[in-house]
Amino acid sequence: MEAVRVSPEPFRTEDQFTPLALELSRQAAANVIALREKFPALPDVARYLTSRPVRWGSLWDCFDAGISAALVGDRDTARDHFERVLREDPLAPWMVEAQEKARELHVIAPDRDAVTAWVARGVDSCRSKLGLDPVLLAIS
Repeated sequence: MEAVRVSPEPFRTEDQFTPLALELSRQAAANVIALREKFPALPDVARYLTSRPVRWGSLWDCFDAGISAALVGDRDTARDHFERVLREDPLAPWMVEAQEKARELHVIAPDRDAVTAWVARGVDSCRSKLGLDPVLLAIS
């Protein structure tokens, strides 16, 4: 997946951006297809996220790996990743918030249904803030 780099361009008309917008949408669709082929099911995603070497200062890597592990029922791996998030020095307010979520997820990690509901609430909240309709998540 290759990113398109664009230099700043002064706005004149919407038409000047149409070709770039179309190309970006084509690339996005191709990226979605490639990701679906690489990760056909949630266990594939969890295996990938939890097998990556932990990078120092990679709070979100551990956070995402913990959620994916919890969603596939691997509570020990999930808790391990959430504990790594909690060991980070919270240098910014967003880190404190992430750790609060990790603490909550650490507690519910053994309950796959509770983690699934937590994720669904988060997705619903984000979609609502973006003005998008709710969707039924197929987490299995």
